[in-house]
Amino acid sequence: MISRFLKSIAGGSSQHPVNIECSNKLPSSVHAVESNDDLLSEILLHLPVISVLLYKTVSKRWYSIITNPDFSLRHHSQNPKSDPASGLYIKQPGSSSAYDFVPLDIRIPPSNVIFRCDLEVVIIQSCNGLFLCRGTYKYHNDYNYYMYNPTTNVFKKLPPCPINDGIMRMAYDPIRSPHYKMVYATRRDNNNVFGLTIQIYTYSSETGIWSDCSHRYWSKSSYFSLICVYGIYWSNAIHSVDGLNHEKLCLEDLAITSVQLPGKQCFRKLFESRGCLLLVCLFHIGVIKMLNVYEMSNVLENLVENFVCIFFLHNVHSEWSIKYIVHLDEAMRLFPEIGVYPYTLVSTSVRCIVLGKREEDSFMVIDLNGEVMQYKMMSNTLRKLPYFKSVNYLYPRSFQFIASFAGV
Repeated sequence: MISRFLKSIAGGSSQHPVNIECSNKLPSSVHAVESNDDLLSEILLHLPVISVLLYKTVSKRWYSIITNPDFSLRHHSQNPKSDPASGLYIKQPGSSSAYDFVPLDIRIPPSNVIFRCDLEVVIIQSCNGLFLCRGTYKYHNDYNYYMYNPTTNVFKKLPPCPINDGIMRMAYDPIRSPHYKMVYATRRDNNNVFGLTIQIYTYSSETGIWSDCSHRYWSKSSYFSLICVYGIYWSNAIHSVDGLNHEKLCLEDLAITSVQLPGKQCFRKLFESRGCLLLVCLFHIGVIKMLNVYEMSNVLENLVENFVCIFFLHNVHSEWSIKYIVHLDEAMRLFPEIGVYPYTLVSTSVRCIVLGKREEDSFMVIDLNGEVMQYKMMSNTLRKLPYFKSVNYLYPRSFQFIASFAGV
């Protein structure tokens, strides 16, 4: 109802709004609402962030209201729950800091993204609307870490960690706290016969300082089995998977635990959407390529309605439960021009999974021989997403864009 009312005020849709400053045919009641900044602000506060952003083009007054820092702060405090992803950042081949923006919302056009600063910026992680980036000044080897909000286009340089030879992960959940945390892990005693020693440091945006946690863990992995390059944040922990292991680092007590993985050994990849942790498993049965999607959800923190209840232990641990079974061969028949898809690439080609408010709105984004496709699991339908270059298989990671007014 609110969105429909705003469309009547704007004289169009949020995708193609009409400039109301040029319209004299609006009813007097609409003019009364539009001319009242306080009332208009209250209405806009009830819309998703991406819809609010699209309404900036309605008029100069609307733009002024929406871009007011006080409005952004109020909207974020009243709507802490993250919206679904509405786009993807995909690194351009051969570029140090240029990305392609692939919209997942039909109201948003595709674009090229070049960070307008003196830094060569590399996105490391996206989490609930914020990006963790590494920035290097041109012709310099030294680098720093930055927090970046792509919605507000605001960068913030993080204070340097006491060490600089490890891997950093971000933890941010606006429902839990308006502040974000960083976890930095580095290796020590690499020649130890028992494996690697991992040293943990943490940072909080609330205090602005790094803390040496004095925690040392043994790991037999040849690299970080704990917080690897693909580790993601979910339910107050950093999760990481490889072919055999699923490990998580709890941010409350920095305890490391292992979670049993479902199914046989296969290619696996983790995603997060709408408060659920999702695991993609690729199996190859004969000539049939089958993609299984598992869901993990803590019952006490599950933010998604109408989903199957997942078992958990001691109110902390969860078990994996099958959510979708996707037969890639069947889906690919809808686009015969794509051809046969190599099995070795499918495992890294799932870009993201987005859970909708309704089950039929859920979809995944997948690469099929250079085409970026949106696949809806319930209807078994594919559509090509706007993308103008061949996919960079050497840099398979994608970063979800979630519109947010969060501060950095």
